[in-house]
Amino acid sequence: RHCWRSAKAQTDSLTGLKNKSTTEELCRTCLEHAQGDICALFILDLDNFKHINDERGHQAGDVVLRPLVIPYTKCVRQDDVAGRIGGDEFMLFMGGIKDSDHLTRFADRVYKALKDNPDFNATCSMGIAVARAGSISYEEMFGMADHALYKAKENGKNKYHIEYIQGKTVGGRDVRSRRKL
Repeated sequence: RHCWRSAKAQTDSLTGLKNKSTTEELCRTCLEHAQGDICALFILDLDNFKHINDERGHQAGDVVLRPLVIPYTKCVRQDDVAGRIGGDEFMLFMGGIKDSDHLTRFADRVYKALKDNPDFNATCSMGIAVARAGSISYEEMFGMADHALYKAKENGKNKYHIEYIQGKTVGGRDVRSRRKL
């Protein structure tokens, strides 16, 4: 019974994903244990979500959020951490990144899932921070991902922006940022 309460306290009731505090705690732990691995932290934010809630109500907003969760979790590997960190914000931590194609495949799957939602024409912006574990704290990595999210939104929304710590390469590429076409 105690385990059930604990699990429920760690879960977002609408999406079934981990809640903000659990997600952050797990991301910190993963970053500490992934010493030397290249890791990525994604922040996903639904574009114009406030407009959906204001115009159509919070139940309509819930209808937009639920279909995002299915493809989002299908893209997540067993050791990744995925959670809802705000009303329309989600976070994903991935370790063991081999190349930037892994990052863009995840982003493209999320964009496709939103595009295929028959109920609403929703889009999202993503900020992605990439760094070698041991060279950055969770707070610094979150700040990089948040800054990248701001850049994606600044560039017209429905885009992603990738920031690499100190211009380091992933999979031989030295790309500082990338935009969804």
